[in-house]
Amino acid sequence: MKHLTSLFTLALVAFTFTTIGQGDTDLIELKGQLIPMTGNWTSVVQSPEKDTNSPTDVEFRVRINSDSDAKAIAVADGSVSAVVNTPKALAVIVRHGEFLVTYSQLESVSVKMGESVQKGKPLGIPTRTVAHSFMDFEVWQGSNRTIAKEWLALE
Repeated sequence: MKHLTSLFTLALVAFTFTTIGQGDTDLIELKGQLIPMTGNWTSVVQSPEKDTNSPTDVEFRVRINSDSDAKAIAVADGSVSAVVNTPKALAVIVRHGEFLVTYSQLESVSVKMGESVQKGKPLGIPTRTVAHSFMDFEVWQGSNRTIAKEWLALE
């Protein structure tokens, strides 16, 4: 839970202290079309979490499992708001208009804070195991988390 709380705090800080770049894409028109990771996805698993505003668990974040040579990629044009070294792995937060997208559980990162990114640009290498790669993915609208699975191109 501490990992989630720290990413939540970081996302709020990134949203508050970064400005919308001229090339940033507003994600609202891309809902259901995002591809945040290369390779053949073997599974997309939602992660139930407690939401203080809801009596039930809410599945904000997803874990994407893919081929072992997968890369995390920008889902749209935007700017890197933060690169974070968490106790377990690295994370990248990219701003797309009023939206922030977090890519966490990364082994390495290939971007830096303030850098402009284009759709499809590699952001880093997801955590790798012998059989596959995995990363966590979240979409925030302002300071509110959204259901990440709804944003993915799953068909």
